[in-house]
Amino acid sequence: LKSNPSNNEEKEAQTQLTKSDELQRLHSQALSAYQQEDYEAAISLLDEILAVCVWDAELRELRAECYIKEGEPSKAISDLKAAAKLKSDNTEAFYKISRIYYQLGDHELSLSEVRECLKLDQDHKQCFSLYKQVKKLNKQIESAEELIREGR
Repeated sequence: LKSNPSNNEEKEAQTQLTKSDELQRLHSQALSAYQQEDYEAAISLLDEILAVCVWDAELRELRAECYIKEGEPSKAISDLKAAAKLKSDNTEAFYKISRIYYQLGDHELSLSEVRECLKLDQDHKQCFSLYKQVKKLNKQIESAEELIREGR
């Protein structure tokens, strides 16, 4: 604006600056609500921010945490999957998705997600531990299903 001032550009810059200030205020309120364990309010504020900042992986992860606390695992998975795509090496998102699927009793999807985590980092302690646990469960379920098919 200093090099080539014009009314339209100045108005646009002011509008963007005002919008930025508003988003920062909403972000502060969302963090405060999360820390006070008011997850419903935090989700509402994060919804407003993410309507503008759709590519922010950290905000999606925060909203996913709120969804987990509110008992809405499918919405948490949706946000975590988006966050995993937005960050190239987001092992934590894959780990959390796998853990949620495991808690929901979907061992196959849990195994698939934990494998994605291990593809990114073979030495990820939490993912490797969960992988062993889910793989063992998967093997036991397959064995039980085989016994059922045989009528034993």
